[in-house]
Amino acid sequence: MVGEEVVRKAAAREAEVREAEVSAHGEAAQKAATESLSKSARPLLRDTCDKFKDPDSFDRVLSCTKEVDEVRGILHGTVGQLLSNQDNLEVLEDKAEDLRTSGDNERGSVEGGGGEGGRGE
Repeated sequence: MVGEEVVRKAAAREAEVREAEVSAHGEAAQKAATESLSKSARPLLRDTCDKFKDPDSFDRVLSCTKEVDEVRGILHGTVGQLLSNQDNLEVLEDKAEDLRTSGDNERGSVEGGGGEGGRGE
């Protein structure tokens, strides 16, 4: 997909270079030998080659796809951390419930067994 897009854009740019050459040099450009390049077209071709060295500079789809992949990676890590935090919270809630139950049992045994002899007098 990305390779096809690069080829399509390169072909479009080639047509632009050809059109610029024809408009700048008219009939002489049309009569030029196949596979030849005029001196005035060289900087234009060099600029085109430089532009296509980095696909991100001309291909917005590729650039957006990379950004989406980066965000997806960050989101994946965040959701993983969220699930881990939820597991930790459930463990803490279980421990708190165990402590609460244990405390209620201790309170009941202290109030039931030791409270009658010391306070009633």
